[in-house]
Amino acid sequence: TVSVLNWPNLRFEPLRRFFGRRAGRGVAPSERAPAKQSRQQEVRLGKDFRSRREEQPPKKKQRNPKKMGFIASVEKCFGQDFDVLCGFTTPKQVVIRDRYLGLLSNGLAVATIVYLVVTVIVDGAYWEEAAPSGTARLSVEMPKDMDSLPDYGYCTNPRVGPAAPETPGKRMPCAYYDTEQIGLPNALHQLFIPTRVVEESLEYSCGDTDYACQKAVRDTSGEYPIHNETFKGFVYGIDRATVLLRHTVEVSGDVSIERHLTEMTGRVRDCAGNVVRTIPAAGSGGCTEADGSPNMTCDLQRRLFTVAELVSWARPGMHGSSPECAPIALDDPSNLNPAEADNTFRYDGVLLYVVLDYDNTRNGIGGTEDLEYDMRIIAFRRADPKYVTLDDNGGGVKTKTNRHGVYITVVQTGRVARFSWSHLVVSLTAGLGLLAVSATVTSFLARFVCPLKQEYTKLMFDESPDFSDYRQQLSETASPPASPAVQDTPMVDTAPGLDTSDNASPFLTY
Repeated sequence: TVSVLNWPNLRFEPLRRFFGRRAGRGVAPSERAPAKQSRQQEVRLGKDFRSRREEQPPKKKQRNPKKMGFIASVEKCFGQDFDVLCGFTTPKQVVIRDRYLGLLSNGLAVATIVYLVVTVIVDGAYWEEAAPSGTARLSVEMPKDMDSLPDYGYCTNPRVGPAAPETPGKRMPCAYYDTEQIGLPNALHQLFIPTRVVEESLEYSCGDTDYACQKAVRDTSGEYPIHNETFKGFVYGIDRATVLLRHTVEVSGDVSIERHLTEMTGRVRDCAGNVVRTIPAAGSGGCTEADGSPNMTCDLQRRLFTVAELVSWARPGMHGSSPECAPIALDDPSNLNPAEADNTFRYDGVLLYVVLDYDNTRNGIGGTEDLEYDMRIIAFRRADPKYVTLDDNGGGVKTKTNRHGVYITVVQTGRVARFSWSHLVVSLTAGLGLLAVSATVTSFLARFVCPLKQEYTKLMFDESPDFSDYRQQLSETASPPASPAVQDTPMVDTAPGLDTSDNASPFLTY
């Protein structure tokens, strides 16, 4: 142990500390090195340990190839020290007392924690979500009492009062259509409500294969079949027509929910996002009978919307319209055709997207009994929706009806979820990974960007001596002689206050 402590080439402090504690144990007093010489050599070794980065490493001793075997052959093949090729890298904790690096590292860590909190708590990264699907059916009904309808300014033939002059695209003759004549097509998720109608009578006086007859009629009248326009104008009182929306939602899989509209609370929002109507579940909100049962007539009234209300609540869509909230009305300019600036939405029509947004996460738990929905409306003002039908009246006469109006399409979407431990663990793990990234960024800036990067790099990286040389030294001799490098070097003076007695600790702090 004494021989190892006096080995001049040993620069690894922990080993020197380990062997130094055992120096002198089990050795005869006559064989012990003088205390003063041992202390001076330790001081010399300590200085050599501190300055090993600046000093050139000593020349490696030639190893015996017969003893090295496979390692010698590998070093010969690659031309590199095998200990360098297979060196072990381990983390080293270094406290760099620099306010700038500390502020940078702590700032990145705080930003990562804030991002993790926002992602997990605010955005609900712990939810296991499922896409809702369902059905929606629309129906429309015209007012049954015409006397209750006012005189609209878009009609040239008011119910009371003198006739008004016709304005193309803005004021036209009006006709009353009952419920059976509107609401086409009445299919799932869609409904067409006419606001302007053009009816024509088509006369087919020739057979379908009698081309000579068809040519003769075309040469005489200029067209075949012969078109006779019977009506061109607006639908009277369409603003007061009521629309009923019935919908159900279903979610399958791990999040299993099935609800009817009467079992959910809904909110209708205008173009600014404000709630203009709240639709409670059936049997709540005051719509109950004396015995506590739901009053279905009262509940139905809360789910009816007029055409004018749906159009006024719509937010302009992407077809050439502004994304800002600008409520529209049927008598506003449609701007569909610049050459016809006076045309209104009543004349050209408008496409409405009714978006049903389901959500059960507003309470932060995600229970199946807390499913609600928001109803929003988007208006596509340049869609020019129309619906054309051709009815055979018999006797070679057919009626062509060309309708322009409000086309409604229902889109069901939303966020239906439940709490999931696995999603929470994944989110937290990702956040912890970002903390490691922040430490990596700080280390990179300290090594390559900061003005004191060279000093930081020296503190963060350290390299041990070659332990193959150390093992070979131990195998060659159990008590190697004192190093000539130590003997030839003048002994340094003991540091002031240094205890050089035999009772002093062999480990010195340099």
